[in-house]
Amino acid sequence: MPAPIENMILRYFKAKADRWTNIAHYNRERIKRGGTVDKTVVTKNLGRLTRLWLKAEEERQHNYLKDGPYVSAEEAVAIYTTTVHWLESRKFTPIPFPPLSYKHDTKLLILALERLKEGLGLQIRLNSAAREELGLIEQAYDNPPKL
Repeated sequence: MPAPIENMILRYFKAKADRWTNIAHYNRERIKRGGTVDKTVVTKNLGRLTRLWLKAEEERQHNYLKDGPYVSAEEAVAIYTTTVHWLESRKFTPIPFPPLSYKHDTKLLILALERLKEGLGLQIRLNSAAREELGLIEQAYDNPPKL
């Protein structure tokens, strides 16, 4: 394909993508201002902004892989040691986890498991993953202290 035609096609798609992005941001501003907006415009705009964010995140991760970590090993060690010294200077003590014999843990666990079981119980047909999850829930429900 001749270069001028290819450039014209690329310019067309670039203009179309820019228009699509600008419309998404314009609609977001309209929604923020509280103007009258159709529900379909709101849902489409959410999808557009999500796709734009995912594309930007994918590009950021690609650049990170290409350019490597932005902090060298020496800088990471310096940051870590500085943090440790800062915590030690303030006599930091870690917050301990509650003991396993804490009486409310099993009550909360049983309530959470019942909620999960109710959610799965509403489904008429269970796929293999849901059956496996239900089995794990019932196992945890039968033996709460072993978790």
